[in-house]
Amino acid sequence: MKALDDAGIAYELEVVPGYRLLPWTRGGDARTRIRDMTGQDNVPVLHLDDGTTITGSGEIKRWASERSGTR
Repeated sequence: MKALDDAGIAYELEVVPGYRLLPWTRGGDARTRIRDMTGQDNVPVLHLDDGTTITGSGEIKRWASERSGTR
């Protein structure tokens, strides 16, 4: 994700299968982990080392920019 790259934050990227508008495609172990972490099926999700989970690209971007000193 560009915001994390721009802030110099290291991360692991995991691609989960499925498409939001085709709910029958959104199954499997990866989606189950997302649901267990966040209570929802949607991505992106940023799961921090301290166990905190940030959902949504806007919130992830905001979190990253707060750590990089940019807005």
